Amino acid sequence: MTTTTHSPDHVDLPDKETLDRLKISPEVAYYMLSRGMSLPEEWQAPKIKTPEPRDVEGAVFDPARVDKVLVCFHALRHTQGQWAGKPLDPDPWQVAWILAPVFGWVKPEEDGTYVRIIRDLYVDVPRKNGKGVPIDGDILTDKGWKKFGQLKPGDMVHAIDGTLTEVTWCSDVHHLECYEVTLSDGRKLTCDRDHLWTVFDRWGHDPEMWKKNKQKGAWKELGIEEVANNYLMGKRNDRRYSIQLQGTLHRDPVELGIDPYLLGLWLGDGCTDMARFTTIDNELLTPFKEAGYSVRRVSDSVSYGISGGFLTALRTLGVLGDKHVPEEYLIAGDEQRLALLQGLMDTDGTVIVGPNTPRVEFCTTNRNLADSVLFLARSLGWKATVSESRATLHGKDCGPKWRVCWTAFRDKSPFRLTRKTEKLAEYTGPTRSQSLQITNVTRVKSVPTMCISVSHPSKQYLYGKDLIPCHNSTLSGGIAVYMLGGDGEPGAQVVCAASTEHQASFVFAPIKLLVQKTPALKGVMTAHQKRIVHNPSGSYMEVISSAADAAHGMNLHCFICDELHVYKSPDLVRTLETGRGSRRQPLGVRITTPDDGKSNTIYDLTRRYVEQLAAGTISDHTYYGVVWGADEADDPFAEETQRKANPGYGKSPSAEYLQAAANKAKNSPAELASYLRLHLGLRTKQSVRYLDMGAWDRNSGDLASNDVLAQRFKGRTCYGGWDLGAVSDLTAWVLLFPAQDGSYDALARFWAPEGDMPSLDKRTSGMASVWARDGYLTVTPGDVTDYSYIERQIMSDLADYDLQTIGYDPWNATQVSNDLQEQGLDVDRLTVVRQGMKTLSPVLKELQRLILTGTAETPLVRHHGNPVLRWNVDNLAVKSDVNGNVMPDKLNGADKIDGVAALLNALSEALTRPAPARSIYEEESLFA
Repeated sequence: MTTTTHSPDHVDLPDKETLDRLKISPEVAYYMLSRGMSLPEEWQAPKIKTPEPRDVEGAVFDPARVDKVLVCFHALRHTQGQWAGKPLDPDPWQVAWILAPVFGWVKPEEDGTYVRIIRDLYVDVPRKNGKGVPIDGDILTDKGWKKFGQLKPGDMVHAIDGTLTEVTWCSDVHHLECYEVTLSDGRKLTCDRDHLWTVFDRWGHDPEMWKKNKQKGAWKELGIEEVANNYLMGKRNDRRYSIQLQGTLHRDPVELGIDPYLLGLWLGDGCTDMARFTTIDNELLTPFKEAGYSVRRVSDSVSYGISGGFLTALRTLGVLGDKHVPEEYLIAGDEQRLALLQGLMDTDGTVIVGPNTPRVEFCTTNRNLADSVLFLARSLGWKATVSESRATLHGKDCGPKWRVCWTAFRDKSPFRLTRKTEKLAEYTGPTRSQSLQITNVTRVKSVPTMCISVSHPSKQYLYGKDLIPCHNSTLSGGIAVYMLGGDGEPGAQVVCAASTEHQASFVFAPIKLLVQKTPALKGVMTAHQKRIVHNPSGSYMEVISSAADAAHGMNLHCFICDELHVYKSPDLVRTLETGRGSRRQPLGVRITTPDDGKSNTIYDLTRRYVEQLAAGTISDHTYYGVVWGADEADDPFAEETQRKANPGYGKSPSAEYLQAAANKAKNSPAELASYLRLHLGLRTKQSVRYLDMGAWDRNSGDLASNDVLAQRFKGRTCYGGWDLGAVSDLTAWVLLFPAQDGSYDALARFWAPEGDMPSLDKRTSGMASVWARDGYLTVTPGDVTDYSYIERQIMSDLADYDLQTIGYDPWNATQVSNDLQEQGLDVDRLTVVRQGMKTLSPVLKELQRLILTGTAETPLVRHHGNPVLRWNVDNLAVKSDVNGNVMPDKLNGADKIDGVAALLNALSEALTRPAPARSIYEEESLFA
């Protein structure tokens, strides 16, 4: 690639005060003005920017290096929307605060060559615009079905892989041109003209190469209008585009009145208005007996009466006399839905064996059952179709019948009957039954549409009862292509990283599309399914989705991590960071939107590192970060604030887009939280955090381990509180030591069963194991909590401290309470603390007052930096009533607040049963 040079006669730099406000170095400002670029506006300046490496020994700014990067960007082509086909020229703000500092600053090596100084890039910026589908369609949430137009931020819907993902933003309703898309299994979806589809294009990039069988297809992200114009190809009108089949819907199991397999058997071959089942297969009678029902043959027939409460259960479900699948069964847990389907298929299902792969079929004259089987099969990840024909008996027309068909394999059988499963084929690899072809696209009458954004990395969610995947980057793409072929590194290895292979493909796909859409790269770079090769140098770019894969033979020149906030573990990123040792000037790129305020995630750790660099508390000239966002004190609805948080304001996102988002946020706390995070760059959780974490940290007192505190507090008066988790969950025991000045010291201990540690590590980004190592969390053997550990600790503390009373939640605590009394604990020291608003509201408000009133100099609740307790506090939200009463709640269902509950139980006792407080200096010297 050639470089572009400019030699203006004179460049007038702004004064130092202006450059400081812009957060632009003189070198970068000179570069931009000398290249004919205007400096960005002041409102576009980042909120946080780490220092440029101007003070590094030998550092110089090389304009030619930046020129080379911009030439690469200019050669690339936008791939979608109104900019499709036009050069991928970065905006001035991207040059001024990202590309020029990163690629311009170099320093000399011992051999006299110059290498790039900055090795790590972090860009944190609010998100752009999004697209729509009809508001009157259905969408499945974690709480059941909703109309699409009723969704709000914080709702949980299913992503394309079947996992639950958070709705982070909802648009206003639009009235645009609409299209109806028909898929190969009969599903249909209406979408507006702005809707994006992630499709597999059989033609790939070059139709001629496809015709010669020299190029496989490629994944692309296309607008619906392009799909409509090109969905058929060749003289035979072959189907060109396909979309990914939905994954199994991952849902939690629920309480059901009848075992789902038994209900499926009865729905298939049971008597409509009786607890009677007809079969010649004794294997199907056994499950009824194993469930505790009595099975009795009716005279000499093949019918069996089922007693023991089965009739009552059928009547309670509302299916007696009206065979159908109740809604709660259709959206139950994964295994429950499979069991229900297996019951239906073991009775009314069959395997069709022919010359091709065997297919399974469910046949019924009950349309409701056919629709239910169709949904169940699709919800379990199968590509199922339904067809209607006439049922006949001895030549007589008996009315309509429906056949639901799909391809299944032995590894995941829709049958329990061995004889039916054995007829299925072994799974040998992906087939066309694992994708959906687009068969027709038609303009239809416009309907109201709405767009949502979801937090899942794929940005795709499942829409409608047909579970159709719907879609929700160019800077990282341009950098990746440059690092692959333009940075002069022979045999460069560039990776696109994500926490799963599926997620990584959505980071890789836009970069791959850039390569395919750029004429200048034809013959220079070759895009394969999961790899892009730079032919002249042998350099390549590939997808990495696990730390194990990354560690194998890795010698990275560049890695790209998109949307850092969705990474559940830091392992992959940390492995990538350490895999660049032998490269002369490697680069790690992290481009992300803000998270929702979770602690100890890789996003949180990285963001805090950048903030420390910007504040000057630490120094690392190889790490460069920029963060855009509003400040807490800004008016969130003012245009000035929107401009401040969005450097691309007016182009992407548009002013109209942001104003629409602001209007929705004005009337909804949930919408407001999403708007603040996604559009103003503020880290905020969906629910309102009750205790300010900055104030909590200021109240820490000195940082000390539990062992040190246990010795320090010996003999002091205290109050205890425990909160027992479920049998396989976190358990907390907190001692609260009052002082004469009204302050408290807290000593918090936690337990968790060994079997729950992987789950805890996943929720805490691996910190749970660190807490266990450091003595803040005790791991008990087995898969369930061993309460004897807690009991021994309480009895030990009873001997070491002047323990007045113990407050506890009575739920699940009877056995522990009895055990403690048998071991000598006076029953008068045990106090039940009811977990309701009336009891907890004044205690919670007092805790908040203490935290907000306390300072670093005079802390009022000295928790001494206990990290497990801090994690619990960070998860705390509240429920409130019309009278302003509050009680603890979780920000997210999987979060833990057990330590807060135990702390409140102890504080309740301290407030209601005060004992003479002792000075914290009675046992310690003031000057110790």
